[in-house]
Amino acid sequence: MKKLGFLFVLLCFWQSQAQDPAVLITPLSTQTCTSDEFYGRDSYGAIYSGSNQQFTKTADKQTWQYKNTSLGTITQVVLTNPLKIVLFYENFNTVVLLDNQLNELEKIAFSSLNTPLMASAIGLAEGNKLWVYNSLTNQLGLLNLKNKEYQTISTPFTESMGYYQSDFNSFQWIDQAHNWYECSLYGKISLLGTAPDYDRVQLDRNHGLVYCINQELYYYSRLEESKTPLNVDKKSCSNFRFKDQILSIFTNPELSNYKILAP
Repeated sequence: MKKLGFLFVLLCFWQSQAQDPAVLITPLSTQTCTSDEFYGRDSYGAIYSGSNQQFTKTADKQTWQYKNTSLGTITQVVLTNPLKIVLFYENFNTVVLLDNQLNELEKIAFSSLNTPLMASAIGLAEGNKLWVYNSLTNQLGLLNLKNKEYQTISTPFTESMGYYQSDFNSFQWIDQAHNWYECSLYGKISLLGTAPDYDRVQLDRNHGLVYCINQELYYYSRLEESKTPLNVDKKSCSNFRFKDQILSIFTNPELSNYKILAP
């Protein structure tokens, strides 16, 4: 009977552990980054940063730079395709497309299109298209980069966006009420769940997100509806990026990278 009791306790413990799997954190590297802003890293490990309206790419001890003072401050950097980098200048309602050496490929002023737009969110979609959220109609659409035709694909959003992130096939956002949505290329909108309170956040394609609140980092599992503290040796998490399971925390002049394996 004692053995059966012990096995029962052990089984209960194993089940409780299985229902709350750990997030594995592995320190990778620390490097110098003296820019004012860290925009992220691409799938090849290149680092993107900026200072004084100058956009910089660093890879393999080489540096490339792009600057367009006439457009002011960069609002968003899209690194979905390292061969077609998108810079969004929201104050001038304009995006600039760059190649992998930061040569300017194209500049698009949304107000000058056949269908004028007021963009407040952008992303790179498949099929040589841009995700564009048009704040004139509060709808999401796709801009064809070849013919510059814009197609609205969503119904009007009922709440303003607090955060958004996209890839080739979907556009995700968290609204001001913390509802977490996803829109497909065909305009189908799905409610994914409710996001926790955050100061800064990055979405994980593996059904979760990494967020910082009160200078503490957490991983939130949407499926489990649970949060796990990410105990990294950093006093600040005011500027971080999470992509391809790599968490990069920028505390000027240092950039620290960690491998995050979520369940």
